[in-house]
Formats: sequence, structure tokens, C-alpha cells
Amino acid sequence: LPLHTMFASHLKANELAQLQQQFPQTRFRPRIGTRLWLGDHEATEYRGAVLDVTRVAKGDRFGYWQQKTVGDGHLVVVGGGTSHGVGLEAPKAVHGVMPRAKGVARAGLATVNRNLSPFMWAGKQRWFAEPPHMQVSILFLPAEVAPPSVGDELVAHLRHTTTQFDRIVDR
Repeated sequence: LPLHTMFASHLKANELAQLQQQFPQTRFRPRIGTRLWLGDHEATEYRGAVLDVTRVAKGDRFGYWQQKTVGDGHLVVVGGGTSHGVGLEAPKAVHGVMPRAKGVARAGLATVNRNLSPFMWAGKQRWFAEPPHMQVSILFLPAEVAPPSVGDELVAHLRHTTTQFDRIVDR
């Protein structure tokens, strides 16, 4: 059965050209919907404003469930919660030993309320102090990390498909 046209996705221009060279009898056409929908990940940057910073000592109670802090440090309240897409995660298809091991490790940490937030500060992804709320997230920073100031903005690594913005700033 001759194949005159084939649609291909997730290929770079040079990969599509290589296919065309290999199979000159077939016309290869790119499917670009994913690229159009998701866009260039470098084109956007998500941020949350620091709303409050509170110094805490190990064992201090905080938050909705009055949990105890795991050590000395700071609680940082950041704008951005579940209504914005923070803490939402789509299922992933994992292949190989390392991705599975990382998944098991993340699940193990989650059972003791240790979940990484999407927010970055001082070059590292920071831990949620408790699960994100609807409009804000509360992060825990250990004492050895200088905290941000109220009004600072923390970069967040979020999925394009689940993120809702409060505002868009052109740069």
C-alpha cells in the first residue's frame, strides 16, 4: 500500500528533512499543534510575590493544620496556589530504573509531608511547609538560607497546561 503523505510530530526541521531524504516517495508534513499550544518554555517565566516572611524555631506550630516546623528557619508565604496551578501535576509515563526510583523517593517523602514546591529561591527549588492553599503557598526555608523580603518575586517552574495567571507582564 503506497503511503503518499505522513504527518509527524515532535520532530525538528532537520529531522523532518532527513526523513524526507530517506523516503522520497512519501511527503512528510509536520504536526505543530503541541508547539503552538505549549509554545517555547523559555518565552514565559512564572513568578509569585512574597507576601509574608516569618522566623520560626524548631517545633513552632503553624498553618491550617498547626503542624510543627522541622527546624529553625523562615516560613515564606508566596502568592500562587492551587487556583493558579501550583501543586497540580499530571500523571507521567516513566521508563527506566532512575525515573521509577525518583518517583518512589518522592512518594516516600510525601508520606511525611515533604513535598518540593515549584518555587525557586537562592538557586534551589524549595520545600512546601504544607500543601498549597487555593491562593497562596507556604514554603519553609532553613535557617542557613537568607530569606527573601516581602515584595520579592520567586520564580516558579509550572506546566503551561495547568497554569492560570493573575497578570501578564511584557518585557
